[in-house]
Amino acid sequence: MVLLGMGYDGHTASLFPCSEELNLSLELNRKLRCLAVIPKTAPHTRMSYTLPALLISQQIILMLTGDRKWKVYQKTTLED
Repeated sequence: MVLLGMGYDGHTASLFPCSEELNLSLELNRKLRCLAVIPKTAPHTRMSYTLPALLISQQIILMLTGDRKWKVYQKTTLED
């Protein structure tokens, strides 16, 4: 089971939309399971699982707190 939170910019699992590593972390055909992410909107480098590593979990839970994050989530899901 993986329990994820979400930032105000919509990032989760330290996969920031503004990071140069985002595309690499989302590639499904790579065997890479984690990588360092350097977000432009956070003060330090983060370690993150890649999408393939997250998807092998039996259960993924996204926990949101507050109205502001709920609105970000709704906006993000409606755009996809």
